[in-house]
Amino acid sequence: MTLKPIALFAKALGLALCLHATAGFAMSDLWGNPSQINRYVGKGKWTVIKVWKSDCGICMSTMHETNAAQHSIPRTHVIGVSLDGDPRVANKSLRPLRVNFRNFVSNRHEFNRFIRKSTRRAIVGYPTYLIYSPRGKLKAMQTGDVKPYELKQYISSQMKL
Repeated sequence: MTLKPIALFAKALGLALCLHATAGFAMSDLWGNPSQINRYVGKGKWTVIKVWKSDCGICMSTMHETNAAQHSIPRTHVIGVSLDGDPRVANKSLRPLRVNFRNFVSNRHEFNRFIRKSTRRAIVGYPTYLIYSPRGKLKAMQTGDVKPYELKQYISSQMKL
């Protein structure tokens, strides 16, 4: 009688492990669906990732600037990654701000696994900005408030090299 629940649990665990291995680390969209940030990094455009948490005052007060960056930096994806670990928390924080750039949800441990593929560093504070080249190479990582014009200047300088 108890075999059926165990079999269902084993199937669910197998699916979760498969999704986890495919994505490289645990991440979801804002609705809790498994997702992959790798679909945006290294696809011929610069990628700016803002890593944030809902209890970070600077993170939340600069979301409107991050919105502006999405439109002011040519050939660039701007992506947010909430390390709240819960899509409901991230959604509740973003809803009143009306952000229009793509956001994902992960947790600090899992996201650090992702960035250690390109650097030995880890997230030490919020917000943290990661800038990836159009080929997917991590070019810069900066903790603290970074203004859109600074992002634009950095990317423009890298394009001239």
